[in-house]
Amino acid sequence: MTICVAGICKFNLKSDPPEKFRDGIVFVTDHMLSLEGLGQFENPMKKYTVLPNGTYVMIASNGVSLSEIIDGLGVETNTSFRRTSEIIKEKMKQLRDSKLESQITSRLGFTLNEIKEIARGEIQSEEMRSIVQNCLENSLETEIMLVGFENGKAEISVISEFNIAPFRDYGFAAIGTGAMQAINALMFQQHSADENIFTALYNVYKAKRNAEVAEGVGRNMDIYILLDNGQPLPITNIELLNQIYLDELGFGKKDERLKQLLGVPTDVEKEENK
Repeated sequence: MTICVAGICKFNLKSDPPEKFRDGIVFVTDHMLSLEGLGQFENPMKKYTVLPNGTYVMIASNGVSLSEIIDGLGVETNTSFRRTSEIIKEKMKQLRDSKLESQITSRLGFTLNEIKEIARGEIQSEEMRSIVQNCLENSLETEIMLVGFENGKAEISVISEFNIAPFRDYGFAAIGTGAMQAINALMFQQHSADENIFTALYNVYKAKRNAEVAEGVGRNMDIYILLDNGQPLPITNIELLNQIYLDELGFGKKDERLKQLLGVPTDVEKEENK
């Protein structure tokens, strides 16, 4: 399906006093497009967009497009981050109900309100009980990750039609089929919201790379640093990040000290004994 990762960090501008640190956010998305019956392939389409109030929206979905979520959303330049989260959740709920109503009307001849009314009473038919249960458990199979700022503080929320989960206290979040691998990487890195901007950049990149083992996660990516003034800084030298990542992967495997475990002299010891 996809991977979207975000991590909060701290940074200091040259014009700031040394003791002043601001909040920033590093986020990354892949470019994998998965289509049922056609497979999956890298695509130049972007899996994020920016709203009028400067918040960034990322999507992981099995069949819902980002435009379906944001079209007619009603977010203004002065809409708070918290209110934006609530608006998106309500839009997702409306979208789920609309899609569900279309399905049950075309297949069964019922409206969604009629199904809800049936659910309030005693259902005698096993078939109808199954229909009602499926309708009540229906989901968009979609998650939105919202990143931005509120009163100068970086915020991350993961939103579905059922819930808004804030992640500022954790300092990071991920959505998509590679989310488990990405979160494991960020936990292993001990990432927190107090991480400096350089370490956060690497941690988020590493989380994305580790997530590539999951089905539906692409290799290509967009990675940005979002500052508290709302300006995104694109990271274009991905190859440098890749080299740092590969160096870390090889560090332990190539460490000369491993020879000491079997009593084999290291190259330094050989030179010293000449």
